[in-house]
Amino acid sequence: MSFFERYVNSKFYHFTDLFFKILLLNLYMILTTVIGLVIFGLPVALSAGALTLNTILKHTSTEVTDTYFKILKKTFKQTWLKGIIYELIIVVLIFNLMFFYQGIEPINYLFVIALFITLWGLIFTLVAFYHGMILSSIYEVKFIAILKHSYLLTIGYAMRSFLSVLVISLFILLMIWIPILGILLGFSGGLWLVFLLLKKPYVTIETLKVNLEDKTNTYLQ
Repeated sequence: MSFFERYVNSKFYHFTDLFFKILLLNLYMILTTVIGLVIFGLPVALSAGALTLNTILKHTSTEVTDTYFKILKKTFKQTWLKGIIYELIIVVLIFNLMFFYQGIEPINYLFVIALFITLWGLIFTLVAFYHGMILSSIYEVKFIAILKHSYLLTIGYAMRSFLSVLVISLFILLMIWIPILGILLGFSGGLWLVFLLLKKPYVTIETLKVNLEDKTNTYLQ
């Protein structure tokens, strides 16, 4: 066996190949978000990025460019409006969080309680946003059903949901400390971490697992 054959079949080659695919995915997610003026672009970038990442991790031979834009084109109508609604909920929760924080001095226990409830609501909504974009890509149902099941998945895996927000917060701090990391891996790197932490329902809930695989295969046809 030649050196080239040994290299191509090595774990290092597969790792570097996956790494560069994630770098490329990050570039496409950034472009999608910027072109969509963030508000419109982030939801579709998140849904297409998550499905593309899922495909890459399962089938390492997946071609990133073709896969990402095929999925993006076919999921756009299902995700952008639902994504905006999640974003509005997040903005309202952040506004309420700031309002209650400013009102706790002098000590007001009602404001303190409201602050913690709003904080947990924000944490769960951030994770539900992730689930909601994936569910929107799989199921063509009304938003209220997507909203309900995204929160059920978030609460059902509460510890994983909390850990995902904590890990992403640390990842954002690391990107602030090392800006080049944000440019290279800001979106796809964070998405990879979230995927690893929150993939359990997508591999253990049989119906969800089958529907995700079937829908992804449909998008790639």
